[in-house]
Amino acid sequence: MKKMLQKNNNRNSDVIMYFIGKLAPAILGFLNIYLIAKKLSPEEYGEYALIILVLLFFQFFGSWVNQAIFYYLPKSGHEKKGMAIWFGQMTFYIAIIGSVVVVSGFVIDGVKYDIAIAAGLVFLFQIYWNYLSTYYQSCEQSKIQLIATLWQVSIQITFISLLYFFNRISVFGAVVSILIGFFTGNFWYVKHKDFNQNIISISGVSWINFCRYTKLAINYSGPLCMWFLFCQIYTFSDRFLLKWAGLSAELGRYSATRDLLLGVVSIFSMPLLMVAHPMIMRIWSERKAVSEIQLIIQRNLTIIFIVGAFFIMMLSGYGNIIFSTFFSSKYKLQNVEYVLMVGAILFSVASMYAHKSLEVTGATLKVAFLGGGVALFSVLANFILIKRFGLLGVEIVGLLSQLIYFFVASYLSRKYWNVVIPVRRISLILLVVISVFLLSKLVDMWYPLPVANRFPVPWGLIVAIVFSIFSILRFHEISDLFGKYGFAKK
Repeated sequence: MKKMLQKNNNRNSDVIMYFIGKLAPAILGFLNIYLIAKKLSPEEYGEYALIILVLLFFQFFGSWVNQAIFYYLPKSGHEKKGMAIWFGQMTFYIAIIGSVVVVSGFVIDGVKYDIAIAAGLVFLFQIYWNYLSTYYQSCEQSKIQLIATLWQVSIQITFISLLYFFNRISVFGAVVSILIGFFTGNFWYVKHKDFNQNIISISGVSWINFCRYTKLAINYSGPLCMWFLFCQIYTFSDRFLLKWAGLSAELGRYSATRDLLLGVVSIFSMPLLMVAHPMIMRIWSERKAVSEIQLIIQRNLTIIFIVGAFFIMMLSGYGNIIFSTFFSSKYKLQNVEYVLMVGAILFSVASMYAHKSLEVTGATLKVAFLGGGVALFSVLANFILIKRFGLLGVEIVGLLSQLIYFFVASYLSRKYWNVVIPVRRISLILLVVISVFLLSKLVDMWYPLPVANRFPVPWGLIVAIVFSIFSILRFHEISDLFGKYGFAKK
């Protein structure tokens, strides 16, 4: 009993660590988007967004190694050292070769040499950052990962703030700020006293073991790697198509808004996922009851639905007011567009749980085929609709793509475990959300005119925020969560 309590306390501590670790990058994302969008035009921001997007696409080269870490290290036993050395050697090859490819590709595409070189170095250090972070996450050493993240974020925030203060923000400066952040985080990892040198060793393992480990990793992670690439295609290819259609200003507005929304959603969704993933992998590898995994996924999906529903409600009524705080009028969109974008983001997060059984049980080829099918639909639909409907067509296709993936993945997963949020629970959540929305609109209509003239603030939005926070904390899925972590009254 004592050991179980200790284990639960450790897991709760991990959630807090991961929450802080994800909150810091989210704050960085807010500042980056805010400061960069303040100084760059939508067209320039679109150029910057495409550079970052290309780097994100190329991360699939390293994603298969990271997925293999989660799957094989916990059960590698006496081969743990050998596999760690193999991971280090393979990551080195990917980082070096990938950096050369990135720099060459950007130069051929006409990107300035300084930006191309900076982007290549970002790729190199980001590959190692993702690899080392995944390693420590698989070992459930959240404190080490948290401190490295805080170093990375604090240095990057400092640098981009200095550029803003001295009016030096440019596409090159924004890319360099990312480079400095990743370099700092990797430097802390390597210099930490508990750092395992084996995981960055390039001395290698025997040729027989190298081939064996590579085959194991490819068999499991190869389809996941392709899935990662396909996900990037159906999530982000619309930006390339906007450029192809000559909608440069729309590209900048769409990229900045979606990046900001993604940062907001990541604040509450990514800590849950980062803690749940290694727990689910361990429970499955230990052949424990599937019901424990179902409870984890059901709780997290319910939390995403609760917070997401209130978020969508506020964007549908006050999207322009909220975003005017961060962006100038050049980046303005319609409220329905904010709702479509955040809906697509929320379903993309939920999809990570929908396909979890396929990922855990090794049925990764199904995940890859599903991702490929949705990617094909997304590209074709965007190609057809973008010329006729412009940015609105892109946003509709983005939401439809995520919906298709989520429901098909849920259907394919039913063989292993079936996670369902009860209809009564969904109805209660929607009833509370609609009530808060109507209350905020009544305040907009009826608060006294003298008060409005004296204090010209969006009172309806303030009421929506206050009652949304209060209502969210009243749902037991969230109140229990905070209670476990020591924030609620005992």
